[in-house]
Amino acid sequence: MNDHLLLNMLNLTFLLTLLTSFPSYAVDPLINWKVIKTPHFEVIYDAKQHQIAQQYAGYAENSFDLLSPIFKEYPEKTIIVIDDSSDQANGYATRLPYPLINVRPVLPEQSETIGMYGNWGYELVLHEYTHILSFEPAHGLVRPLRWVFGSIMSPNLVLPRWWLEGLAVKTETDFSEWGRLRSTSQDAVLRALAEENLLTKENIARANEAGILEYPFGSRPYLFGSLIWQKMVSEKGHSTIYDLTQRYSSRVPFFFLDTPPMEMFGKGYEDIFTRLLHETHDKAKAQIETIRQAPQTRGKEISFNGLSSGILDVSPDEKKLAYVTRGHNWASEIVLVEGNSTLFSGKDRLNNITRISWHPNSKKIIYDKIGADSDRYNIYFDIYERSLTDFKKENKITISKRAQQPAYSLDGKQIVYVQTGGGWNALATMSSDGTNSKILYTPPLQHRISFPEFINNEEIIFSERNLKGEEQLTVLNLARNKFRRVLKDFVPAYNPRRTKAGILFISEKSGVANAYLANNSLTHASALTNTISRVNHPDLDLTNQKIYYTELTGRGSRISESRYQPNMRLNPPKIAPATEVPIKKEIAEAELDSRLNQSVSRYPVKDYSSWKYMLPSYWLPFIYPLTNGVFIEATTSNSDPLGKHSYTGLLTYNTSTSSTGTFFTYLNNQTRLPLTLSYSIYEEYLLSSSTPRKNQTAFVGSQTYIYSLPKKWQMLAGWTYSQRDVTTREVIRTGPKLTVTYSTASQKGDEISPESGNTLATNYTHYYAQEPTSTRLDYEEYGLEWGNYFSSWFPERHVLYSHLKGLYANYGSNVVAGATTAGAVFQSTVFAGDFLMRGYPSGAFLGTKVANLNLEYRFPISKINRGSGMMPFFAKRVHGRAFVDAIILDGLFYDIKREAYIPTNIQKGFSAVGTEIHLETNTFFYLPLDIYIGVYYGMDDAISGGGITPFIGITL
Repeated sequence: MNDHLLLNMLNLTFLLTLLTSFPSYAVDPLINWKVIKTPHFEVIYDAKQHQIAQQYAGYAENSFDLLSPIFKEYPEKTIIVIDDSSDQANGYATRLPYPLINVRPVLPEQSETIGMYGNWGYELVLHEYTHILSFEPAHGLVRPLRWVFGSIMSPNLVLPRWWLEGLAVKTETDFSEWGRLRSTSQDAVLRALAEENLLTKENIARANEAGILEYPFGSRPYLFGSLIWQKMVSEKGHSTIYDLTQRYSSRVPFFFLDTPPMEMFGKGYEDIFTRLLHETHDKAKAQIETIRQAPQTRGKEISFNGLSSGILDVSPDEKKLAYVTRGHNWASEIVLVEGNSTLFSGKDRLNNITRISWHPNSKKIIYDKIGADSDRYNIYFDIYERSLTDFKKENKITISKRAQQPAYSLDGKQIVYVQTGGGWNALATMSSDGTNSKILYTPPLQHRISFPEFINNEEIIFSERNLKGEEQLTVLNLARNKFRRVLKDFVPAYNPRRTKAGILFISEKSGVANAYLANNSLTHASALTNTISRVNHPDLDLTNQKIYYTELTGRGSRISESRYQPNMRLNPPKIAPATEVPIKKEIAEAELDSRLNQSVSRYPVKDYSSWKYMLPSYWLPFIYPLTNGVFIEATTSNSDPLGKHSYTGLLTYNTSTSSTGTFFTYLNNQTRLPLTLSYSIYEEYLLSSSTPRKNQTAFVGSQTYIYSLPKKWQMLAGWTYSQRDVTTREVIRTGPKLTVTYSTASQKGDEISPESGNTLATNYTHYYAQEPTSTRLDYEEYGLEWGNYFSSWFPERHVLYSHLKGLYANYGSNVVAGATTAGAVFQSTVFAGDFLMRGYPSGAFLGTKVANLNLEYRFPISKINRGSGMMPFFAKRVHGRAFVDAIILDGLFYDIKREAYIPTNIQKGFSAVGTEIHLETNTFFYLPLDIYIGVYYGMDDAISGGGITPFIGITL
């Protein structure tokens, strides 16, 4: 590939990469946004959520008071966006383009890894503000670079994931009354890994990887990073945090990261972590020995296909078991078993089911799942129902209700559920058809209600978790509207379940989550399990004398069954925490909410405005060497915190041709019809000439979902303008453009490629001229693209990918209007055209009527999941592809020997075959790079030059 074609690829590849830096969301434009301005924060929130915003403003200033003396450096202002568009609790922090925290205030579900907390909002802000303070320092040579290049100059921003997340978990624990280092759930994970001798097999390279599909999965950086930071701070105190963040703030990123710990501790991170793993293994084994002093539960795992299994319910007639698994692609799947027969399994891909429950007649089930098939702005939980008469059919009971954890009443006429909101939830009921919803009880903000259950026609039992992390069972009498706390001696207690033998529930009174059975009066309970890890979601089958439950293993959560004996009485021994983190006196004595509410009420509230955030905060230079010079790029991008306005700008200069280029894109999401504006000036070269085609393009339009259709459908409509100078001829094309796309394909988890689904794109452009001339063109252009992923007949993870793409333009000049081909899969193949013909030079084919077929057989080769210490390179897996590419066109092909384009028509076809080996890596701790080696053979020697063409590529 010559320099010019290389530049075409680099220019547009980088532009498309920049576009992905825009916010991945845009808020609902109908929301009225407000801003609370505190001394160190700006809290942006929905005006309807003023009370929760006041809480978060107080949490933020309190976090500043506690953390700033440790870090000593902090930004003048940090933006906090309270984003209540999702029922998945989470948050993130960045300093690009400015210090920004995005929090989802919905309370975490009990079984999540973050589900054991005290004050969720406060701990979340502590965690995310720790990231902001970690990113802030810039010293040594980095300081003047920040003055020049802006906010992007932050060496600590690219420290290993375990380093940053582990530090944030450490501070969320040290400066609150809870935090993950105090969680019994984290201790259970360590015991499960130690029991199967998996803990000491981990290493510092794997600790950084959230994508390894081996337990503890995505929690790996948080779990192991927090243990490392706990070890370092316990030895050297909180000054360790300041010392390390300062030292890295003046160093070149990615390399020689072991020097600071060597100077402070006399050993590098790998040595610290290896010794820590053995210490932790011994502590976990000591806990296990204590647990085994009492009789232990011996469960039998129920076999399944996937990564984990959990959330179960035995049918009232005790003939069927329904449970949920997480498959290789992380999608939830319902499994229905009767005796030794599986009635239904893996027919659907569901999302984040938190509860499944049988109807009293044992003929249908109810469950919740999260999704946004037609809601452009929100991802909420809803309730669904399936009948055994047609289990494949899903009946949606609620629509954008934010309803979770449903269960039927004893007569099946009502559903009790948890109503979710930002920073709160409530106990609610509805009719079984989804109508007549009613809120029964709303606890204080940040209190969590979980797993409500009718225990008779007049009473509902549920668990409530308060601001101190205390979780207790409560019974509501519906007739008298009276509450009573029950089984107080078993706190923390949660997940109650009505059975014929009494109320099952989970208690952690011993420091381990075990299943207990309470008598009908709820005055006493006895343990039914004594696990070395933790159990959850218990249920009884009295007909077959079995107890089912999920149990944590070193491979993840597994459903087990064991023998149930009515007179069984276990007594799980009490164990001490593996990690002792004393609660600071000033934290324990603080009445956080009442103290903060008194102070935040005085902070001013303003209307939200995007414009103050829109000035460029950074720019980046890139220099590429050429044969006769260099190619220089300078780029920037920005967005306001809510994604209402976004832009990317790119300037280029080619010293060998003294030519410049400009790319600019602006997105406006202030209305429900988003606006896109783009403008570009660039040069591209055909194979037959050193004379460039000079292009000037512009577009104005809207890319949006199609009203009332699922989100898999999207549409782009607008007006396009193109001016192209070819030698001495100027050509102008302008007119309306319409593109409609549809996609049901996605790649997740262990998949090397999407394994099912289709993609479809159609587009139409009418280049219009009222009086057509040789300069102003009038013609139409049609495009069609279809892709299919098929894996049903092949071995696991093997996929056949079929891709067909066509273009029809009713204009005669291929040089002026023709599309060209790419000779390999670059980050984007759209640089001089977008048809793929491997084995031939890029630009070898040029036409206005084109049909292109790509067939690929994709197959796994090996899982590696290996790195070397603190080196910023981690090899994940290897997979291969064998392909056939074919094309027919009414246009031109480039004859290498004649050094000229030769006319051809659709009666003649061209093809190529080849194979590729792909190595998936994680580079520089965060960058997923796919490095591949291809061997291509173009079947037409006059165009390909004959012989095999090797290729090495890198894609994101």
